Amino acid sequence: VDKATEIYDQLKTSDMGCFKGTMFFNARLFFFALIEIHNFRITKKRKCNKNATKYRDMLRKYVAGGAINLVHKVQLLDAEMMKRTSQNSDKVLQKYKAAIVSATRSGFLQDAALSNYLCAQYCQTNSKLESYHEMYMVKSRDQFLSWGASEVAKSLCERYPNVFSKMKSLRPRRSSSSVHSIGQFSSTSKFQERHKAVNISDIN
Repeated sequence: VDKATEIYDQLKTSDMGCFKGTMFFNARLFFFALIEIHNFRITKKRKCNKNATKYRDMLRKYVAGGAINLVHKVQLLDAEMMKRTSQNSDKVLQKYKAAIVSATRSGFLQDAALSNYLCAQYCQTNSKLESYHEMYMVKSRDQFLSWGASEVAKSLCERYPNVFSKMKSLRPRRSSSSVHSIGQFSSTSKFQERHKAVNISDIN
């Protein structure tokens, strides 16, 4: 996290120029928002919360304009922001689940894996949802493997031995039809087809 914050401090003052509005710019906003959410959780500084909200709302505007491939990012940021204050753990869990479904259906396995991981962390700290912790952590590991991030998957196994100690060795399961890297984008029609069961109003 410290390294991510360092990179964020370096990037936030740089001008994206012609890259504004591209997937690279959107990924940057998503990264910035996650860092600010974490920093607010640690420091309680209002500026961090204000910045996180600003970045999240920028992505929300793109979704309203038709960027349905960003729905899962907004849903995940909503869940991360909601979990700080919401007393309704079921509502927060539903937001995480929506982000996982949206990311998986649109082919963003890296974001689906991240959503599962953050959901697992939330469940671990909530006595009402603690029984779900292992399930979401395993899903996160599997999706990181499917995306090709075997070292990340390995680190999860090392950090959570109680979850993975009874499981077999890592076996990456990659599918060319499901992997969606930052350099591969489906057409709008394909995204719409994949998202036909996702209610975009869920981000409101």
